[in-house]
Amino acid sequence: MKNLQEEMLPKDLLSQEEIKKLFDAINGGRTPSDEEDAGPLRKIQIYDFKRPNRFSEEHKKALSEVHKKTALSWTKLFNQYLQSEVEIKFSSLDILNFDEFIRSMPTPTSIIISEATMDSVPLPNSFLIEIDPGTAIPDKCDLTKISKELLDEYAAIWNKLYDMELSFHKKAMEMNPHHVNIDLLSEMGALITMEVKNGDVEGMVNVWLSYLFLKPLLPYLAGTNKVNIAPKKLYKEINSMNSNNDSQIETGLDNLNIQVVAELGRTMKKLKEIKEVQEGHIMELDNDVYGPICVFVNNVLFAHAETCVVDDKFALRILEIFDENSLIKEQS
Repeated sequence: MKNLQEEMLPKDLLSQEEIKKLFDAINGGRTPSDEEDAGPLRKIQIYDFKRPNRFSEEHKKALSEVHKKTALSWTKLFNQYLQSEVEIKFSSLDILNFDEFIRSMPTPTSIIISEATMDSVPLPNSFLIEIDPGTAIPDKCDLTKISKELLDEYAAIWNKLYDMELSFHKKAMEMNPHHVNIDLLSEMGALITMEVKNGDVEGMVNVWLSYLFLKPLLPYLAGTNKVNIAPKKLYKEINSMNSNNDSQIETGLDNLNIQVVAELGRTMKKLKEIKEVQEGHIMELDNDVYGPICVFVNNVLFAHAETCVVDDKFALRILEIFDENSLIKEQS
């Protein structure tokens, strides 16, 4: 009789057993199909393409350690120059883009635009050291003179911690952060903030390290240089050749023509600004008017020079050569 009743029911009606299963599923917050199709739950991490995360926690920890030691070293240096009790302490490390960093700085301020070489080969980007004028340090200390020792101390920290051969040198000084164009506004970087106390005056020292600047150094920060020396080896071989094993090849290459470019300066403009340029327009460059001229050999920074005139033509007087191998060959 039961089977006969079920056969007589319209096919679009649910049986008592099916109705019970449906109510159980509703009370549990899921439908039967959900129970059948649901696989293991996965955590979804949202990736922000406008703010890509380029630094691991290991990188951040290593950078913090570098700048804790840098703060102690710079404290001694400023105390020596200012003959006063200056205290510098590491405060924080933040990952943000270049535009956010530029907007966070006061105007005017004191900015040291610096470049770096690793094993005598330039790193691909500049970095910045900004000293808040509220600290009174720029008023009492000639940053142009102290910048060399400041950068030497900074490089020494890196070299000691990671067995590197880094050297830093000042490229230019700037007071308006909006005139600094070393990076794309969207490029990510690490902002290291240090608190400064100079008597009753408090302020900050900021160090901006862009991702492009740090990229060759990240293997060291992650500790992989202990088992993989490729980054250092790569930088050593960019501009040098093995004269013992490849002397014949090198002799042949000596006859090749290579391009030498003396760069007066650079700047970064939006396409709209370039379209609006007319005759007589003045375009400001990032190089300091009294700063050295960068000399590039096949697009690789080779030397710093100053301009002079020889027989009514512009010429260059070389001040500093960055490739040690080339310097040895010239002197031999």
